[in-house]
Amino acid sequence: MSPSSSSPRIVELASKIQSSVIQLQSILDAKGVPSPSFAENAPDRLPREATEAQDAVLDATQELYDLLLDSPAAVLKVTAGGRLSFAEVAKKTGFAKSVVARLLRDAMCVRIFHEPEHGMVAHTKTSKALRQPWFLAFVRAGAEEGWANMFKIVDALEKWPNCEEPSQTSYNLVHKTEGSYFDNVAKDPERAARFAAGMAIQWELPGYQLEYLLDGYDWAGLGRAKVVDLGGFRGRISVALAERFPDLDLLVEDMGMNEQEAHAAVPAHLKPRVNFLVHDMGSEPDQQLPW
Repeated sequence: MSPSSSSPRIVELASKIQSSVIQLQSILDAKGVPSPSFAENAPDRLPREATEAQDAVLDATQELYDLLLDSPAAVLKVTAGGRLSFAEVAKKTGFAKSVVARLLRDAMCVRIFHEPEHGMVAHTKTSKALRQPWFLAFVRAGAEEGWANMFKIVDALEKWPNCEEPSQTSYNLVHKTEGSYFDNVAKDPERAARFAAGMAIQWELPGYQLEYLLDGYDWAGLGRAKVVDLGGFRGRISVALAERFPDLDLLVEDMGMNEQEAHAAVPAHLKPRVNFLVHDMGSEPDQQLPW
């Protein structure tokens, strides 16, 4: 029996979680995919067919968690296949063992690492992912390019009220630099590579898949058309559009890229219809495009 409309919200959420988990598991069974676990070699992602049920479970679970969390808590809210002692980690990092224990156990609360026995740390699926350069780049980009800037947003608004200039932002205050974020990244090969890797992994996150863009607009209805992919980086979107819609010619415009290198990565049969042009999207549009 489903709960009535007068049921407490936590009961409604519990019912929603149960029904959605049952639906999710039936999809996994039909696809022959193991049920999610914290095992090191568990599947990295669920099949696309399970996305709706997965989102329903996660949304309801998060809301239930937040409802049941005490207010103070809400505010404060290794080698692969092996294990290390807290003492070994302390020796390798130079931190005191007590500090290492606190940091690791805090991370374990969100399933990053686990403690198979007292004083020992081993990988979970989540912590193991941090060993991958592409995933670490994504995390570092978020931490160093994103989160740090949030602490200076108010300061930036006070210093430059109502400003729309790309060089007058919290980023400029944090890094004590002139020019826009993209100007600075373009001058730093290491950060540019990290930014690129971070952007690449975003395409794998729920809600960012290319199918939404390909299916969400009547591209075929344009007929023979020319499309400018402004800020299109290495042309992933343009390549996908060209592959699906043969009547489209695409020009990728972005700053700080190597046009020849980017074009060389385009599949041979699409090269005539996917081209690149270095252009700062913050400046005036080009009057003549090199089609």
